Amino acid sequence: MAFFSCVLTGALLGVLYIFPHPAAEAAREGLQAWAFSLVPSLGPAMALCLYLCTHLPGRRSLQLLSAFLCGSPGGARLMQENVYDTKSALHDAALTGVISPLFFLSAVSQWMQNEKAAVLLYFCHLCGACLSALCIPGQPAQPAVSTPLTLPRCIQQAVNALLQIGYYVMLGFVSARMIGCVFPHLPPFCSILLQSFAEVTGGTKQMIASCFPLPLLCSVISFGGLSILMQNHAYWKEKGVSLLHLAGIRLLHGFLSGILCFFLQNLPFIG
Repeated sequence: MAFFSCVLTGALLGVLYIFPHPAAEAAREGLQAWAFSLVPSLGPAMALCLYLCTHLPGRRSLQLLSAFLCGSPGGARLMQENVYDTKSALHDAALTGVISPLFFLSAVSQWMQNEKAAVLLYFCHLCGACLSALCIPGQPAQPAVSTPLTLPRCIQQAVNALLQIGYYVMLGFVSARMIGCVFPHLPPFCSILLQSFAEVTGGTKQMIASCFPLPLLCSVISFGGLSILMQNHAYWKEKGVSLLHLAGIRLLHGFLSGILCFFLQNLPFIG
């Protein structure tokens, strides 16, 4: 796995030197998406959820709710200090590896110009995570007893997490653009889909602009892209959860949420 990662990293680095101008443009677009879409929607919730969890420790239901509200990778950060065996860690990684509802209700809703469809996407996304967790039985984790953090300390940790997210988003945008540069003759559908699997923020915007079917959009968002997988893996790897484990979980999540969205998309109140 380490060898494969080095090969991919080396290939990406080489392509960056071959196509420096598209890479720089993609990096700027990634930072803009991070600054104008992700920071406003994720930043406040991250700090506040962390503050609540450290001041009300030992309550699994509150911890899970905070992870759902915070989204990835904040949810993985909230669960990180729990006591796990590997199977329980896989179960909670499936359950909490979701996208923040604020991403759906702000960014996705704005791009779609359809708030009801964005709510449906989030509902299917969340239900898909719960169904995928049911496929991985595990004992409930033992919530850690942690020292309560002050609000400034929570803000500091949230800022550090947001900076990490920003770099991953930028790297994802660059990787997606390099796919287009290396394979310029790919059909637009395949190109956008590949780019979405690399980085979901920009990919989601492109899929919406290209009028991709709602179930496919839901599946791709639920998978989350390699960028979010790597962010969550940074927290789960100490619990014995590999990147391949996370990829398999999120593929299952994407399949289940897409199927659910397929059956619900024609409800009369969805415009």
